[in-house]
Amino acid sequence: MSRISEGDYVFMQLPSGNHKIVRIVADSLIVLGKFGSVSANTLVNLPFYETYDIISKTEVRKIAAEPADDLETSAESGINDVLTMEGNKIQYHGNQTLSMSEIEQFKQSGLKGDALIKKIQEAHQDFDKKTEFSKAKYLKRKKAKYMHTFCPLPMTCDRLLDLYIDKDPARVLGMDPATLAHMLSLANVRPGGRYLIMDESPSVLTTAILERLGNKGCVVIAHENEHPNLDGLKYFPQWMPSDDFEGENPMVRLINLLDLFCPEETLPFVEKDADSLKGTQKTQYLRQLYRENQRLWVRKQCELGFDAVIVLSTLNLVDIVPRLLEFAAGSTPLVVYSDARENLVNLTLALKKDLRVLAPTIMETRLRKFQTLPGRMHPTMTAKGYSGVLLHGIRVLPDSAAVAVGMAAQRKKRKIEPAENTVQT
Repeated sequence: MSRISEGDYVFMQLPSGNHKIVRIVADSLIVLGKFGSVSANTLVNLPFYETYDIISKTEVRKIAAEPADDLETSAESGINDVLTMEGNKIQYHGNQTLSMSEIEQFKQSGLKGDALIKKIQEAHQDFDKKTEFSKAKYLKRKKAKYMHTFCPLPMTCDRLLDLYIDKDPARVLGMDPATLAHMLSLANVRPGGRYLIMDESPSVLTTAILERLGNKGCVVIAHENEHPNLDGLKYFPQWMPSDDFEGENPMVRLINLLDLFCPEETLPFVEKDADSLKGTQKTQYLRQLYRENQRLWVRKQCELGFDAVIVLSTLNLVDIVPRLLEFAAGSTPLVVYSDARENLVNLTLALKKDLRVLAPTIMETRLRKFQTLPGRMHPTMTAKGYSGVLLHGIRVLPDSAAVAVGMAAQRKKRKIEPAENTVQT
């Protein structure tokens, strides 16, 4: 079982259903809001996927995790309260005999977690009259409000995508996990592969490909700006590219579109004797040398041909995709994502005239979430209605000298005889 290490980014699942990403830094304090605080040193070497109760800032206790459910939550007040008419006034009778001030006194006296929830449950007058389903909903709301627990999970691409979907879906162009998984399958991403991509999301597509590669293969990111958007890769330090690599083979390579499409316009690199340089001049020269070697390495891979071209971009796809196709090997996939179908319709028309992509096809992925409870199942009442559009095709190498000869060319034209009852004039 994997464990938490110093320097890791950890995805903290909280009782409320929300989450928080924290980094394990020695001697630091991890603050989880109303759910408490805990020292980062206490979390080091703890297993992932376990649920822990915060006893103090330096002590946590593993507790049994409850099975995941799809219980709908509703407003906390008014579910089982009683309204009666006394005279001309409506009187409110709550079933909970504990007031908020009394609950706060219990919390200040050190009562918390399961013990506090048990007190609240015992103070509910009609708890035993509830159905089992209603009891489960009630306890779930109370645990989400009063339990000081957390469940640490390792950072993955799907959790990174969930993070941006919750904060700002526009940053990932409306993409959801099902569409991302479909892209990887259509592109045949596998360990040892070499992939040319454009990723205008915060590296969500990049991290998804790197997860499938394991430790074999590489990703070349073509970007339009001086630097690509690598915001999401900060949670995966092992993949973050650097200008200071020495003697290593990074899995992520970067190249500007100008260097990719017009290498002749790149400023020539002037070699120098690094030993004769000192201080910042030497550091700057070594970085320039690394970038030049990276450009040369990428150009060599372009000549060999990549195993797939994957595009997630807001640029004009009709202009950019045909130029990227030049660097794809024969019989390799092309996968393009867009948040607007019209962009891919125009691209499809252009590719059909291009003849370098076999059977370009537009498709959508729609995944409906359902609530599953004992004896019943129904779709969730609120759900995201759109998750973007994909275009998929196979890169082929047209041969102008090839002649298509089939059975149709060998067939003789059938002579049409006039019918017997036809009157000839």
